[in-house]
Amino acid sequence: MSKHEEDEFEIYENPVYVRVMPEYASNGIWHFDGMHMDPEELPVSDDLKARLAQWADWYNINDDFKPPEERQNRLDWGKFSAEGLQIAQAIKRELLHWTVVWSDEERRIALGHIDGETPPRASFEFEVMSDGALVPISESKKIG
Repeated sequence: MSKHEEDEFEIYENPVYVRVMPEYASNGIWHFDGMHMDPEELPVSDDLKARLAQWADWYNINDDFKPPEERQNRLDWGKFSAEGLQIAQAIKRELLHWTVVWSDEERRIALGHIDGETPPRASFEFEVMSDGALVPISESKKIG
């Protein structure tokens, strides 16, 4: 087996995955199993890691979880989600063989809660393709 064939085999034998999703006290990236990913595990440029850290910090100062009268640091969800998407697309450009999933927080919030539950991920999560296009995560392709 050639080196190229070995590399391709490794990619398909041990798939690599990252979900770009904000959450309080997180760095915004997650493994397939839903556990936090250490940014050092993500083999992307230092500039992209810095951008990701800045985006996660932006979310962490948000206080939309507080009652409206106590909020001081409201997010512009449109700008925040647009930056998250751009980061997910940049990760995909650097890691073509990885599965990159982007969780659209603005869309999740817009969908609200259904019977007190968060909407299904398939309604607000997308796989980022190598051309930057987004493919909805279908119920038949549940990830994490």
